[in-house]
Amino acid sequence: MSAHPTPPPVGPVFGGVVSFGEIRQLTMNQPPAAPGPAGGTPAAQGAGRTAPNDPGPVRFLIATSASIVRDRDGADVWRDPAWELRAVRDRLRHCEWAIVDEAPAVSAGQLQAALNRRPHVLHIAAAGTALGPLLQADDGTGTTAVLTWDRLAEYLRGTDDPPRVVVLSGCWNRTATGPLLVEVPVVVGVAPGHPLPCYPKFADAFYDAIAHAQPLGPALAQARTALRDFGARPESAGRAEVHLATTYLS
Repeated sequence: MSAHPTPPPVGPVFGGVVSFGEIRQLTMNQPPAAPGPAGGTPAAQGAGRTAPNDPGPVRFLIATSASIVRDRDGADVWRDPAWELRAVRDRLRHCEWAIVDEAPAVSAGQLQAALNRRPHVLHIAAAGTALGPLLQADDGTGTTAVLTWDRLAEYLRGTDDPPRVVVLSGCWNRTATGPLLVEVPVVVGVAPGHPLPCYPKFADAFYDAIAHAQPLGPALAQARTALRDFGARPESAGRAEVHLATTYLS
């Protein structure tokens, strides 16, 4: 893998915790509000949260491969992204601060175009290799093409407002962290090769915690607990100045 420049500084530091200034979507210095009444919706429980200049909702982009994709050797690789999309939608549907966009059966070119929606969280649900996720080929043949990590980083760099978090469900690989962390502060995800129900279970547990105003660190810990029976362990990588225990998306 080619060498990559050191990730740039993220922002001013307050007591060792990074603040993204006016960007609520990763305000490290903002504690969550006290939980609302028992049985309250996630939106109600987070109603007391404030943010610098209240810049608006958090935008989530869920990009998936097709249900069946074909690798370079002609073998079918099965994923059922509909369950994963449903898990994200169900967990965030009551959050007034969240907007969920979808890019199903996406090709690399379509993903690049979808990034113009300026998502704060990019979730890629696809089979993966060490080189990158397997997405639909842009030629419309129904075969797959690897979107390399370097190319994905180039796509992220090509927007004036790149995501704050990239979630790699089924295509996590540590080779991704070098190029991606130059462009985004946090990368989390689950590696390929686990039973198929593992991935919607990951989305369900991770986004349920996010919906209830949990920071990224505890959300990832809850996802790890949920996936214990699958032998899967969600991973994370972040810039040195990012503290997952105090990184809130809501």
